[in-house]
Parts: sequence; C-alpha cells; structure tokens
Amino acid sequence: MYVIANILLHYEGLIGYRQPFNPKYAILDVKNLKSTSGLYITDNPYVKVEYLKDSQDFAKIRDADFNIYLKRLIDSSIIDVVSQIFDNKGNSDCTKIVEDNKDKLARSIYLTAIIRAINEYISSLRSTSNEQRANSILRLLFIELNGISEGEVRTKGLKAQLLGEISSIKKEIESVQAELKGDDSPYSSITVSGL
Repeated sequence: MYVIANILLHYEGLIGYRQPFNPKYAILDVKNLKSTSGLYITDNPYVKVEYLKDSQDFAKIRDADFNIYLKRLIDSSIIDVVSQIFDNKGNSDCTKIVEDNKDKLARSIYLTAIIRAINEYISSLRSTSNEQRANSILRLLFIELNGISEGEVRTKGLKAQLLGEISSIKKEIESVQAELKGDDSPYSSITVSGL
C-alpha cells in the first residue's frame, strides 16, 4: 500500500501552471509555477488561469486560497493516477515503485489535471464573462475531453489519451515486477496495491 502524503511530497512540482501575461491574473505562487517535468497544465488552450479563477464558486476568493485550490487540483490528479495504476492488488508497500516512476507518470498526471480543470469550469455555478466564454466553446471542450469521430475526422480525446498512458504504465510496471521477481532488489517483494 502506498502512503499518499509521501507520494504528494515526492511529486511536488512535477507539473505546474504558467503565469498568465494578464497582470490581473498573474497571481500564481512559486509552488504552482514549478514544473520539473516541463509539463504545464495551462499549455492546453482550454485551460486558462483566468477561466479557473473566474469560475470559482466564491467570487471573492483570495489569491492565496486560489493558489491552494490550484495545488489541490494537481494533488488530486496525482492521487487519481496512482490509484488507477495501483488498484488494490495486494497489501505490500508500493511507494518505492511510485517514487521511482514519477517521470513515467507525469504525462498521466498532466492529462488528469487538464481534464479536472476543464470539468471545474464546465460545472461552475458562477456566470462571468470568462465562464460564459467557456460555455460558448462547450462543444469544443467536450471534443477535447472525449475526442471526435465524424466521417473521416477522428481525434483522440484527453480521456482516451489518459487511459492509454495508464495502461502503458501498468504493463511496464508489471513487466519490471516479473523480471525482478525473486531478485534481491527493493522491488522483489512488492505487490502493487491501492488505497
């Protein structure tokens, strides 16, 4: 079983956000700007700090609280990806596997965070100009999330990309475990498990 607090600490700064050029929204703290993987959630054209801030249910959210919200969005994505990969198949410690494979998990965490961000402002209770703009491109957001298959046009949505990444990581970890079984390595006695 993995320890969530240890994993969140080990993965801190793996993905981040880019500071917006708009000075009104240039409010991100150093922790949210850090990305050791080079992956930034806001590089997706449908995920903007402006949209996320303006779609907060509490209109007067302070910048510090908004930064906490952004960090929680990434933390939730990390937990979600790790729990999808290590899905309750035993009771031994798999934290070492998770820690040693953070670069492999980075893209999955990145995709999960984008999906969460888009879902956040789709489900917002507020109605601001940015939130209304997000609603006007709702069809594009659903295509971004789910892909499209109309005639000759086929695009793979973020959700399908994420499932592919998760499947690939699971296969790779299972392969490594099979190779190391019986070995004296730190992985030899590890059985993958979830929460």
